[in-house]
Amino acid sequence: MYTCGEGVNCDYDKAIEWELKAIEGGEITALVNLGISYRVKGNIRKAKYWFERAIEAGDGSGALELAKLYMVSPKEEERAIEYLNLAITSSNMCEADIEEAQELLSELRGII
Repeated sequence: MYTCGEGVNCDYDKAIEWELKAIEGGEITALVNLGISYRVKGNIRKAKYWFERAIEAGDGSGALELAKLYMVSPKEEERAIEYLNLAITSSNMCEADIEEAQELLSELRGII
C-alpha cells in the first residue's frame, strides 16, 4: 500500500519496513518488492542484493528486475540477456512477467 500510495500517502521508507516484516514472515514475493523499493529510492546496491535473494528463493521475477538494472549499459547486455533467459525459464513467474521478459529479450536482440 505504501509503495503505490493506495489508501495512504506513498512512503517508500514505510514500504521497506513492511516488506522486511513480510520477508521475516516467509513471504518470498516481498524480496522482489523490497528490491524495487530500494531501486526507486536510488539504492541500486541494495536493490541488486534483494533481487539476488529473490532468485535464490526461487522467484524468477528477481531475474527480470536484475535484467532491467543491467539493461542501462550496453556493456552489460550479455548479463541482462542471461537474467532474462533465467526469468523466462523460471517455474515461479506470472504470465505478465514472462511476457515482459520475452519482449525485453527481443529488444536486446534487435528483433523488435
